[in-house]
Amino acid sequence: MRNFIALSILILLASCSKRLTSRIYIADENKYEITRGNFTGNSELEEETFSNGKTKERGKYAYDDENVLSTLKVGEWSYFYENGQLKSTGRYDIGTYIQCCFSGACKQFYNYKIGTWKYYHPNGQLRATGEYEIKQLHVDTSCEGGDEMPYGLTSTQWQYFNEQGESIQPTEELILELETVKTGGNTMAYYFYPNSHKESIEMEFEK
Repeated sequence: MRNFIALSILILLASCSKRLTSRIYIADENKYEITRGNFTGNSELEEETFSNGKTKERGKYAYDDENVLSTLKVGEWSYFYENGQLKSTGRYDIGTYIQCCFSGACKQFYNYKIGTWKYYHPNGQLRATGEYEIKQLHVDTSCEGGDEMPYGLTSTQWQYFNEQGESIQPTEELILELETVKTGGNTMAYYFYPNSHKESIEMEFEK
């Protein structure tokens, strides 16, 4: 009889633990409209220019759940050289990972590259092109064990060219450049980039 009571208590505690875990509160859980891993909310087209008046970058920023325009890039973006030549073009989506904030678990949001991107030399010649492979990479956070976050990486299917249009082998510096992503605006911007083994994400604030 005592064994039966003890077993019943253990089962009850286990079921309660599962219910509590599944109901954990996460701050900013629905701050952005993300459906099946893709941003589906509203956005607005913005453009930044060089001092000479020519376009530096152009694309859309996401609105949050309070209809406030964020600094998270979504959809198609284009970047330009100061001479007006196209520098790169491609798409962004919004990813998330969990931090342990002062008030408890909270979501952090960032933009990452998806789909096919094209990069160009200042003379207009194609520099690199390929489709980013989305991987789940580890990120160290204030929570024990960190978290996993979706991130776009280059692959062996990418193509690279010099300024004369000749096919070349990419350097480690070029790969790092193509896999680095900037998130945030002028007041608080930071960069994400994969470590040398492409297993985890490093983060660096803009200086």
